[in-house]
Amino acid sequence: MTETAGSGFEFKVLGPFEVLRDGVPVPIRAAKLRTLLVSLLLDANKTVPVETLMDHLWGETPPGGARNTLQNYVLRCRHLLGGTGDDGPLLTCPRGYLLRVDDDRVDLHRFDTLTGRARAAAAAGSMETASALLAEALRSWRGEPLQDIPSETLRREVAPVLAERRLDALQSRIEADLALDRHEEVLPELRRLTAAHPLRERFWAQRMLALYRSGRQAEALRCHHSVREILAEELGVDCADGWTVSRRRSSWRRSGWGRSRQRRSSTGSTTGSGCWPTTTPRTPPAITGPWEASSAGATTCAPSTSGCSGRGCRSSPAGSTWRRPSRCAPVRASTATTSSTFWRPWRTSRSWS
Repeated sequence: MTETAGSGFEFKVLGPFEVLRDGVPVPIRAAKLRTLLVSLLLDANKTVPVETLMDHLWGETPPGGARNTLQNYVLRCRHLLGGTGDDGPLLTCPRGYLLRVDDDRVDLHRFDTLTGRARAAAAAGSMETASALLAEALRSWRGEPLQDIPSETLRREVAPVLAERRLDALQSRIEADLALDRHEEVLPELRRLTAAHPLRERFWAQRMLALYRSGRQAEALRCHHSVREILAEELGVDCADGWTVSRRRSSWRRSGWGRSRQRRSSTGSTTGSGCWPTTTPRTPPAITGPWEASSAGATTCAPSTSGCSGRGCRSSPAGSTWRRPSRCAPVRASTATTSSTFWRPWRTSRSWS
């Protein structure tokens, strides 16, 4: 019967590399042996080609007799893990080597399992469960991965991928917390994350949303200006379209579509928390400003319209209950749906009428 390396062993790669047996650390001082074991653990229960192992061990310039040296390292790993030959956890395959290990004995694979369950919970609408699973998964991280492994290939190609997976999980956990109205709780964490990862736009967007929901709209707008300056200076780009959409939604809320702490249906029953009511007496405007309606109901003011600047604008449709600016700004007739031509309440001193 084939054994696994799970009996009494636990392997940790999400941070400084550790091997524990029955809770007691097992010292592995040989640098190449550590590199070999980590390479096998990253793809546990899969065949790792000999060429890949050699690349991780020696890079692009393997020494003469590298294959024989690799076989010696494999033999030493087998002695460490227990068992020999095909009965042990480390198997020889036609193209490479395979390490059999229970998923719950490797922190990386335990992390992947928990994040997968969290995604399924979020898709089913159970944000409380998703947040708890992601928090548990993130506790597996103890620091920067693979930094104590003497392999340039692993640090260059694998470590950034692992770090990105951690940030994705962290972003998803904050997303779940925001859906649960924990905006004030995540603000200190988001402040640290935007400082540590200034080019990661999603953290900035989450921070702005949390500030807005906490009643700190001015700080949210300052965050927007900060990230725009950072992206322009570092990358020479403007914010993505998603930022503009968020700003337009903020305009809608200021003009009467405001977010309540709990979403309510048209009958007044509570349906949970979120940005928009579950049902509303009427559909929000389909275009982008607080003064605009859908193209079917919008009209273009003539220069003689009262209160219009005479340069052309869009007025609210008849029967509209939401307010519009006291003075209309010009909108090019040929580009009426271009965001750059819309009146932006956060870029002017004009007040609502």
